[in-house]
Amino acid sequence: MRAIVISSLLLAACIAAANAEDPRAVPPPGAITKTEHEVRQHFRVTSIGAIDQYTVTRIGRLSELRDEEIILIQTKAGDRFAFTRDARYDNQRSIYELRDIDRTEFIRLELKKPFDAKTRSATIEEARKNPKLLDVDLPLEITTTGNGSVTGFLSHKADVETVREWRITIRRMLSGSFIDAMELMQTSGLLSIPLLNGADKLLADFVLYRTECTPRLTVETMPALADCRFDAKMGYPCSDKQDERAARAAVKTEAKPY
Repeated sequence: MRAIVISSLLLAACIAAANAEDPRAVPPPGAITKTEHEVRQHFRVTSIGAIDQYTVTRIGRLSELRDEEIILIQTKAGDRFAFTRDARYDNQRSIYELRDIDRTEFIRLELKKPFDAKTRSATIEEARKNPKLLDVDLPLEITTTGNGSVTGFLSHKADVETVREWRITIRRMLSGSFIDAMELMQTSGLLSIPLLNGADKLLADFVLYRTECTPRLTVETMPALADCRFDAKMGYPCSDKQDERAARAAVKTEAKPY
C-alpha cells in the first residue's frame, strides 16, 4: 500500500515538474477539467540487437481530482496497446490497465484506498497526519473484457496457492493472443522499465507463469522527437498547441516533452 500511494504522489510530482516550464492547460482527448494539465513525451524502446523494438508515447495528466498516465505502445510487428495508471482522488481508487487497442481486449486491476479526502492535496495531508493508512491492506478487483472478475486483498498476492488459483481463472478470461503479447512484452523487459511502473508486478504477475528464462532486461529507453501523427493513429490526437510545440521541437531536432 505504501509503495502504491508514494508512486501516485511521485507521478503527480513528475507531471507537475514537466508543467512547470509550460503551465498552460492543454485539453486532451475526451472529458477533462479546465484545471487539468497534460504533458506528453515520445520514446523509442529497444533491446540489445534490436530484437524487440517499441514506439512509445507517455501522456501525463494532472489535476486535484485525478492523476493519470497513459502509455501508448506499438510493437515492432505493429500491434498496439495502451497501459494506464489512473489515481482518482474523488473516490480514492487506483486503476492499472493494459488494453489491446485494436481488439479492445484488456485486463484491469482496481484498488480501493483508505482515505476520506477527495483531492490530491487533501490526500497528501491525510496521509501525513495518519501514516498508518499507508500500511492498510487494500481490497482489489481484477476484471477483463468479459463479465468475470477476481476479488481479494493486495496481501493475498503473497500467498502462492491463492495467486495460482487467480492466475488460472484470469487466463481463462483472456484470449491466447493477448496472453502471448503480454509474455513477449514481459520477456523483452518492456514491462519492467520505470515508464511502465506497475505493469509487471500488478498485472503480469496475475497472468503469466514465471519461467527460469532470464528476461532481456537490457532495454534502452531513449527520448524521441514528438510525434503527433503517431498519437493520433493510436487514438489520442494532440491539441493544436501540442502540434505547434511538436513542430518547433522538430525544427530544432529536440526530443522533449510537448
